[in-house]
Amino acid sequence: MLLTTIDVTVVLYQPYPTNAPKFFPKDWFASWLEQYAKVQGLVVWTDSFLERSPTYNVATGKWDLVVIRKGEHVQLRPSHIVIATSIHGKPNLPLVPGSDDFQGKFLHSSSYKGGRGFSSKRVLVVGTGNTAADICQDLVSQGAKEVIMLQRSPSAVVSDKYYDSRIS
Repeated sequence: MLLTTIDVTVVLYQPYPTNAPKFFPKDWFASWLEQYAKVQGLVVWTDSFLERSPTYNVATGKWDLVVIRKGEHVQLRPSHIVIATSIHGKPNLPLVPGSDDFQGKFLHSSSYKGGRGFSSKRVLVVGTGNTAADICQDLVSQGAKEVIMLQRSPSAVVSDKYYDSRIS
C-alpha cells in the first residue's frame, strides 16, 4: 500500500536515498523512519498516550502533562508541545447501536493482530486508507470467506504523471 511520496514529504537533515521509489510502501517508510530516528538521536516513545489534556503554567512557561508509557505514569513539563498524530491518534471506536448484541468481533485497527482468527469468516472493514487496505489484503490472504471494505465518501485516484507536487 502506498503511504506517501518523496515529492510531498520532507524530513530535516537527511534526504531520502536517491534510489527511493517515487511512491513507497508503508514498510519501507517505517524502516526509513526508524533509521532516521536512530541517526538523528531522537528519543521515540511508542505505546504511549496522554492521560489527560496538558495544561500550561504561565508563571513557569512550561506545560504540565502525564504520559502513560507502557503502563507507567510519567510526569513531563516541556516548554513546547508538537501535536503530530495526524488521524492516527488515540483509537476512536464509535458507539454503534446494536454492537453490544453483536456476536462477532468489533475492533479498532490498532487492535488488529492479523487475519488468522478470521479464516472462513465474513468481515467488514470500515475505512479505505492504507491501514484498511492492508488489513483487507491480510484478511484475504489468511482465508477470510468474504471481505467488504466500506468507505464514507468517494475516492480520487490520479496517475502520478498528472500529479503536481506544488499543489500539496
